[in-house]
Amino acid sequence: MHRHAPCPLAHLWLGLGLCSACAAPPTTTRCTDTPPAAVTNAAQARDAAEDPAARITTGAPLPADAGVPAPPGEQRWLASDPHVPFFSLRPDEDGGSRIHAHEPEDCTGWAVPGSRWHAVGRHGALVGAFVLTGGEGYDVTNCYELGFERESGELGSGLLVTGAYQAPARSLAWTPSAAERTALAGRVAEIDGLFEVPAHADPPPALAERSLAFVRADIEGEREGDSTRWIAVGGRWFGLFSLEPERADPAPRWRLRYLDAELAVHGFVPPMAYTPLAAIDADGDGDPELVVHRSDGPSWDDLLLIPGGTSYDEGPMSTGGATI
Repeated sequence: MHRHAPCPLAHLWLGLGLCSACAAPPTTTRCTDTPPAAVTNAAQARDAAEDPAARITTGAPLPADAGVPAPPGEQRWLASDPHVPFFSLRPDEDGGSRIHAHEPEDCTGWAVPGSRWHAVGRHGALVGAFVLTGGEGYDVTNCYELGFERESGELGSGLLVTGAYQAPARSLAWTPSAAERTALAGRVAEIDGLFEVPAHADPPPALAERSLAFVRADIEGEREGDSTRWIAVGGRWFGLFSLEPERADPAPRWRLRYLDAELAVHGFVPPMAYTPLAAIDADGDGDPELVVHRSDGPSWDDLLLIPGGTSYDEGPMSTGGATI
């Protein structure tokens, strides 16, 4: 949870009625003076390589003997663009599994030439197979941006995984009705209108192109009487909404659960500073994690959101990419 002050968004929930259906403000409201996450990632990766021998120079080819295959039970995930380490999921002592952030050494350790990776679709399905053919170093991130050859299928969301991942046993997708889409469009327009955008700036794409509808599980009854139908919306801000269960009022009602407008308050950003990429179920518990692509223009990364009760919590972020 991130709550920083002062923050011009702090008064929105009641003053502008954006969360009129909420008992409390959305879990995450980010509004800081810190650099964009991808720039911070790049600086941390660069500073992590204190040993000059560990420095990766721009354009350097991936060593032919790089990497070690994933051990049994481990999943390794690469970000969508560029293909760099994102997160892993490894067995724990209790017989379950745990999500781990990538480490600086994974830039080489995961890059096994000839290894087979699977492309993941927007709702966690395996949609393609790719073989790692090499990589090129980038000194800003001190990492290799990996290259692949398509073996079959398509790239899907852009995410790649190798190891023990299994696609969700049940579909994570659902389709809002026309009335539900109309109600959501109204909420989205309210939030879009909060941010000053230059007159010449491109508008965000249509709602259908900037959103991802997904189904959450009701694990151990923690959402009893609450909705399992959610939708992620990207643009100059990122939000998660849940569709309220049917009630006496037949009009669809959306509850704002999560809002990240950190990039929007830094000034002009691309129309799709935040893009919901995929709902996956890496840990196999039936309640999907979400992957969001973030970009301020010159830098970008992928962020994993992990389900937590009635909202989501921030998890690992990818090494990222940049043109700085």
